[in-house]
Amino acid sequence: MRAPVVLLITLCGLLAGGVTPARAASFTVSLDTSALVGLGTFELDFQLVDGDGVADTTVILRGFTFGGGSSTGSPTLVGGASGSLATELTLQDTAFFNRAAQAFTPGATLSFLLEVSGSSDPSSPDFFSVALLDASGFELPTLGFAEELLSLALVAGAAPESFGTDPDRTDLNVPAPTVTAVPEPATALLVLSGALLASARYRHGLRQWRRSASRGVSFGPSPRQP
Repeated sequence: MRAPVVLLITLCGLLAGGVTPARAASFTVSLDTSALVGLGTFELDFQLVDGDGVADTTVILRGFTFGGGSSTGSPTLVGGASGSLATELTLQDTAFFNRAAQAFTPGATLSFLLEVSGSSDPSSPDFFSVALLDASGFELPTLGFAEELLSLALVAGAAPESFGTDPDRTDLNVPAPTVTAVPEPATALLVLSGALLASARYRHGLRQWRRSASRGVSFGPSPRQP
C-alpha cells in the first residue's frame, strides 16, 4: 500500500508544482430554457474576441445536452472556430473576431462543459461570451453589457459572469446560467491521495492493535474507520 500512496503523492506534487494542465480551467454551465419550449428554434452564439492581439487563448465547448430538445442545422463558423454542437466546438483567438453559432430546438434545460486554456494580457484581455439569438438573429435582451448570458475575461483567476434575460425588454424568462467550476486534475489527485493516505494509516493502526491484542497487551479501543 505504501508504494502506490508515495507514487500518487509524488504525481500530485508534480502537477501542483508547475506542470500545466491541457485545459487551465473548466466549468459546467446550465441554463433553464423551459420558457422557450414550443416557440420554435433559437441559436446559441459563442464569441471569442482577441483583445491583446496575440494568439494565446483557446475555448472548448462540449457535452451539450438539451433537456428534451436538440441541435439542428449546421454551425456558422468565423475566424478560429471549428466543430459543431453535435461533437464539440473550439474557438481559438487566431483572428480578432472568432464566432461559432448553431440553431437548436429548446428543451427544459441546456447544459455544456466550458474549458479554457491560455491567458491573455490583463490590460487588454481576450473575452469569451455566450448569447441566445431568436429566429430573426437578434439577441435575447439580457442584463449583460452586450446582451450576453455569460461572459469571461480570459485572464488568470477570472471567473465567468452570468446574466438572465431583462424583464423590462422581453417576456421570455431565461434565468442567469448556473456556472460551477470543475476541479483541476492536481486538486482532484490531492484529494484522492489524502483519502488513500488516511486509509493506509487506518489499516496500519488496525494491524498494530490486532497484533497487540493477540499478545494480551491492551492499547485502548480499536481504531475507527476515518
